Amino acid sequence: GASLEDAQGQAVSFTLAVNAANSAQSRMAAIIQQDLQALGIAVQIVALEFRSLIQRVTQVRDFDAALLALSSGDAD
Repeated sequence: GASLEDAQGQAVSFTLAVNAANSAQSRMAAIIQQDLQALGIAVQIVALEFRSLIQRVTQVRDFDAALLALSSGDAD
């Protein structure tokens, strides 16, 4: 299908970083990729080891988008 273009005529695309060890997040990323592809937006999924993902997001800040799930461990 046709790709969505920005104001400069460039195809809209981005990378989505996910935790490689988390199968639920990998499935969510694939659904996001498929849904956005239907709108003409290309999403490249980048699966990273958890520590690398957190470092990239919080320290290096080299990412377009990231899919994360954080919890405190306290069920209350």
